[in-house]
Amino acid sequence: MTKTVLTPAGPSRDALPPESAELFEAIAELKTADETAAFLRDLCTIAELRAMSGRWQVALLLDQGMHYLEIARRTGASTATITRVSNWLRFGSGGYRTMLDRRKRAPAQ
Repeated sequence: MTKTVLTPAGPSRDALPPESAELFEAIAELKTADETAAFLRDLCTIAELRAMSGRWQVALLLDQGMHYLEIARRTGASTATITRVSNWLRFGSGGYRTMLDRRKRAPAQ
């Protein structure tokens, strides 16, 4: 299995704890959306899941070129959150971009 690199990147320079690698490896082993949902529901609070889901929706809309104020209207996200997601999308570790591109290439279900 590939070793996870935990170097800080993007707008935040906060270092991740070494234990994060084990969590990332566990997530990478999940095989289906149902498995992922069950794992994340056990791991996270509803508030954390809502926050992550909201940020993902913001990333999807930013990737479509939608204006910040329209994203805020549609999602209820603050412009500060939208700006933060935008910064991570442009200057972050590449995670948003990887998943956005992968979702675009995936066949319609």
